[in-house]
Amino acid sequence: AEELALEAIDAGAEDVRIENNYIEVYTKPEELEPVREALGQKNISIASAELSMVPQTIVELEEKAALQTLKLLDKLEELDEVQHVSSNADFSDAILEKYQA
Repeated sequence: AEELALEAIDAGAEDVRIENNYIEVYTKPEELEPVREALGQKNISIASAELSMVPQTIVELEEKAALQTLKLLDKLEELDEVQHVSSNADFSDAILEKYQA
């Protein structure tokens, strides 16, 4: 995994995060395609490559606000006109379990 991370950095990635069985590669928007192509040329399997909004700051919410925010995010995702919903809120496992119950 670390070898792949170094390959990504050499290809122009700004940051690399190694998770269980995968690596997340972060680039500037204009570098996405060149980095993807460089990794592909080295026969590195790419599960997906996409532009995403990544928050600069993560916010932890108290339980009531977290539950309200999750409800709002779900309602927004249900709208036909909405293609993607994102948030900079960090929801604990306990909050997610309570919301899904």
